[in-house]
Amino acid sequence: MEHILATEADDKYANIVEDIMNDKVSGGKYDYYRDDGNSSYDPIIGRLERDQKRWTDLIAANRKSMDRIILNIENSKKPSDKKRTSAEIAAWELECKKLQEEYMEFKSNLNDNIPIMEDCKFNRLIEEIQRRQIRELRDKYFHDNDFDYLSRGVTWACNYCAMHRLKLNIFPK
Repeated sequence: MEHILATEADDKYANIVEDIMNDKVSGGKYDYYRDDGNSSYDPIIGRLERDQKRWTDLIAANRKSMDRIILNIENSKKPSDKKRTSAEIAAWELECKKLQEEYMEFKSNLNDNIPIMEDCKFNRLIEEIQRRQIRELRDKYFHDNDFDYLSRGVTWACNYCAMHRLKLNIFPK
């Protein structure tokens, strides 16, 4: 409570304070800051999860193709296998090299994706904390009608969460 009272209200959050005041006038029917489980990060996280699944599937398919080619090359060296021409073996080796390069690219993309997703999930948590803090301030304002505390509290909550929110480059490539 002391940290809120020590905070000066900032006009840049006046729209949030106004939303809460209008919600009180309406009898609470707007309820802008209810916990609905949604976050502004959900579409980004959804895209990153889709990309992560795609890279994982591509890596698995690529690995399966490489294993098949490696087995073909190894079998071609066995005396019991029908003789393969050196051109066939060279083509397999070339294809395997191409698949290895693709594998490294897919793995790199997957590895780039993971920390971005974790950062987005962290920011989603910070956003939920901010919404919960504002919700508590809203409920307190509905009870005691303390505009000054509401204004200071919204400023504190928004600044606190902004200070902890990670700066993201969600489209690194």
